[in-house]
Order: sequence, then C-alpha cells, then structure tokens
Amino acid sequence: MDENQVQKPTVSAEPKKTNNKTALLLGLLVAVLLLAAVVYYFFVYNQPAKSTNTPTSTSSAVPTVNSSADLDKALNTLDTTDLDSAETDLKANDSDAATF
Repeated sequence: MDENQVQKPTVSAEPKKTNNKTALLLGLLVAVLLLAAVVYYFFVYNQPAKSTNTPTSTSSAVPTVNSSADLDKALNTLDTTDLDSAETDLKANDSDAATF
C-alpha cells in the first residue's frame, strides 16, 4: 500500500450484539417493581373501610302509657281478624307470582 492511500474500515455482515444480560436484568427489575406495586396496592388500598362510627347513646327512658285505649283497639282488631281470609289472600299472591 501507498502511504497516501487510506485504508477503508471493514464492515462486518453481522449486526453488533447488545448486552443481552443487561436487557434481561432490566426487564426483570421492571417486572419485580410492578409486582411489588400491585402487592402494595392490594394490601394497603384494598382494605375494608374501618368503622369509625361511635355508638350514640339512646335514651333509656320508656314513655309511660297513660291510656290503654289504643292497645285495646288494636287487640280488638286483631281478635276480629279472620285468619282464613288472610290465608286465601296469601294463596292468591302465590298463584299470581307463579305466572311471572
């Protein structure tokens, strides 16, 4: 070769190999971080709501009954109710519901 001639670099037909280990480790790291985020979300944000309701005190005073007229009226109405007619009404409701 002459001193004036420049030697051309040779081009290889094979593409350059990237470092497969680095890409694999990076992908594995991303997968582990994603899994850790899912587990964190599941355990922290997916908890049932904590009950912060405090029981309120109800008054334990029972109102006194001055007159039993309402009780007597309800008792008479209950005594005069025909239970067979109530059973007939319930059977009619069952037959109507069966048509749905």
